[in-house]
Amino acid sequence: MTLDELLAREAIRDTMARCTQAGDSGQWDGYADSFTEHGIIQSERPDGALSFRHEGREAIRAWQRDWKSRPRGEGYRPDTSFAQHCLSTCRIDFDGAGRAQVRTYWFVMTDADPDHAGYYLDDFEASEGRWLIAWRRVRSHALEFARQRLRRRGQTDGPLRSSNLTDRPLGLARDRSR
Repeated sequence: MTLDELLAREAIRDTMARCTQAGDSGQWDGYADSFTEHGIIQSERPDGALSFRHEGREAIRAWQRDWKSRPRGEGYRPDTSFAQHCLSTCRIDFDGAGRAQVRTYWFVMTDADPDHAGYYLDDFEASEGRWLIAWRRVRSHALEFARQRLRRRGQTDGPLRSSNLTDRPLGLARDRSR
């Protein structure tokens, strides 16, 4: 591994952190500026169906602005006081000068417990003197499986909590009864 590759890896991780923190804090300019001018973000359901797709930095900025300005609980905005995306395992593969493919696992915590999880498939490009996201495919899956398990058990109401998901605690949700 060369020094240039190490520096590129850290620049990609920096872009991901800035994007995530900007999105969680409602700074849509910072979020959109993590994408190339013609960047794409799209979300796919576990069955492969497209949830949404936004093309171009300005469309991504408008989507963030619209989503963050909705009242809590309206549409697909959760009725929580905060959401915090947590990034974990990240694999970066370079596929030529100024291009990289990145797969990163993530989960979202809210004040109502773990909310959802999945992974990003990102195409990064060296652009405008930085490493920016050219195409992000958001794949959310973990809690959809949990919801299916709850439906099979007849537990369809109430928040999705670790105690509902299995016969033994997952250790993710804190016990609020104390």
